[in-house]
Amino acid sequence: FGFDYGNFMNGGGMKNFIVANNTFYGAQDTLLQIDDDPGHVNNLIENNVFIQTVGNTMEYVGAPQSAFTFSHNSWTGGSAGTAAGPGDVLIPPLLLNPGTDVANDYSPKPGSPLIDAGGTVPVAAADYRGAPRPQGPAYDIGAFEGMAFTPTATPTPYPCGYPGNTCTPTATPNPHN
Repeated sequence: FGFDYGNFMNGGGMKNFIVANNTFYGAQDTLLQIDDDPGHVNNLIENNVFIQTVGNTMEYVGAPQSAFTFSHNSWTGGSAGTAAGPGDVLIPPLLLNPGTDVANDYSPKPGSPLIDAGGTVPVAAADYRGAPRPQGPAYDIGAFEGMAFTPTATPTPYPCGYPGNTCTPTATPNPHN
């Protein structure tokens, strides 16, 4: 699964969850799985990238549907089904190099339909790298705000600043300037 809520106990449910500005790629099962639960209430799923690559189910969202608001998500590799919402992007997202285990490879390329296509989600005020959102007139959809980071040195096993790592952090280019 990319995202999975399993109803394993009675009386649970997703309550006041915000799932925002994530990138889910290539699950071996359902990419977005939310089991039925009468306890679901007031959940927001916005600005996420969902890319299913292996022909498995894109989404299953259990009842009650009224407990979920879906908005400004990107869907590739299948139908958004009951998770479709306003502002959705239904064309390829143009990510740098998806399918690798390098986080920055899931950044949007220049010209990506994800750039400035998201809704404002105040709890997601920074991207995966820590860059503030938005960098342009609106939030980008997905885990990264702005165009891809280009490393200036050979990657190391630990991020800059960790003991034993002598790399120097570099600024991330801003496609909106």
